[in-house]
Amino acid sequence: MTDYDLPTATDERAPVLVRRCLAYIAACLRRAQEDFGDTAVRAYVSLSFADTDEAPLTSNVTFCTPLPDVLPYISDLESVKDAAVGEFSAEDCSSWA
Repeated sequence: MTDYDLPTATDERAPVLVRRCLAYIAACLRRAQEDFGDTAVRAYVSLSFADTDEAPLTSNVTFCTPLPDVLPYISDLESVKDAAVGEFSAEDCSSWA
């Protein structure tokens, strides 16, 4: 997720970065549902500190659709140790509008 315009202090950066990610995934998941009828697609948002000297909080957004014979994108969200990760569906985002 683009974050070059955000402050570097984590307490100022985190709320804006999270809101930006959630707004983006909500819009994308809604369009996937409206344009393609895809309600299975999932969005994954991760937050972690960059591996740089400054170590700012950064985020990544990934979309995928679970398939029956394919391993999940992240098999055990609770076991992720080096980042905060959330999985979201269009239904999860439906009340955010």
